[in-house]
Amino acid sequence: MSTTLSYEVYREPPLDFHPTMQVVSCYLEIEGKLLLLQRGPHQSYSGCWGVPAGKVEKGESFQEAAIRELYEETGIQITASQTHDLGSLYIRKPHVNYIYRLFQIQLETLPKVQAPYEKHEHLWASFKELSTLPLIASAEEALQFYYEKTISKQKPYLCVYLILEKDNEVLLLLRKNTGYGDGYYSLIAGHVDNRESATQAMLREAYEEAGVVLSPKHLQVVHVSHRYSNRYNVDIFFKCTTWEGSPLNKEPDKCEHLRYFPLNSLPGNLLPELKKVFVEIEKGSPYSEEGFLK
Repeated sequence: MSTTLSYEVYREPPLDFHPTMQVVSCYLEIEGKLLLLQRGPHQSYSGCWGVPAGKVEKGESFQEAAIRELYEETGIQITASQTHDLGSLYIRKPHVNYIYRLFQIQLETLPKVQAPYEKHEHLWASFKELSTLPLIASAEEALQFYYEKTISKQKPYLCVYLILEKDNEVLLLLRKNTGYGDGYYSLIAGHVDNRESATQAMLREAYEEAGVVLSPKHLQVVHVSHRYSNRYNVDIFFKCTTWEGSPLNKEPDKCEHLRYFPLNSLPGNLLPELKKVFVEIEKGSPYSEEGFLK
């Protein structure tokens, strides 16, 4: 239990706890930052920040209320499959007891925030930045609960990326219909499957996406990135200058085209995380981190 002069927060309901309402909250995190809304001048805790939240209406489930509140306060439309129920906190204030239900909202790309019914200032804040903001009552306890339920238990995704280089140019693919980074250029890349080595995954992805055959002896690890977006990622970047076959688009449902670009003139619509990696590689840095508390 956490206690202040004005409220108490429990992780289990105490025996004398009699809630008079239920509240849902939406924790939308992308690239290590949470979406926060500022309370208006005529609301309680005016000027303070908190995640999108609101009362459960009669006849609504917790999940239905979370989907509705997120849309009403931010204009962001989601489906039930994009919500993850984290459980409840039990909050006691001087004149009200209520159940506070937390939902993690899972999106891949940064959404546009434009509330159709309720006007709020908003910002995306890292966990470090949260400590500098005035937060509504019980927000700190809820954030700690969220952290323990999500971030502290996540396992990293191991991904491989191929820098296929020819005459100081690199092969890039334009993403489409993937749900992440569509309209942006990326490298040949993919997840390492179960019981597969990173090298094996790189050979497989190169053939599946571009029809090129690589040899392990021609792969050189040039960078490793430990990155947090809405999940933990360990990204291994392989460079290759020798291969068999001519690159072709073998996944036209997910790739608009393949194209070579000069290394000193990469496209503006290159995935932002890759822009940073190319800068690190140019500096000769073998390792980088992104999205973590500084």
